[in-house]
Amino acid sequence: MNQSQKPFFIGALLVLAASVIVARSVALSLQQVVAGMARVSRGDFSRPVVPAANDEIGDVVNYFNRMSAEIEQARSVMQRWGQELETKVSQRTED
Repeated sequence: MNQSQKPFFIGALLVLAASVIVARSVALSLQQVVAGMARVSRGDFSRPVVPAANDEIGDVVNYFNRMSAEIEQARSVMQRWGQELETKVSQRTED
């Protein structure tokens, strides 16, 4: 390798290293989101996903957490309505 190729080679290595770091960061963040989605799909709303950074994926995580909280609240309301309906049906059938 001659002297004129050295800066290009070093630059290419730096770009490659930066690409690997960014790709790992994105992959880890997405794995957290996927794990959170799996928990919510099983009905476990107990733990929100913690955003790893304040970037676009962090925004997705925050929206996901907000959506999960709204689903949990709606689910609670529907369960309460179901219980109230069962109580009313029981009362009416007793009469």
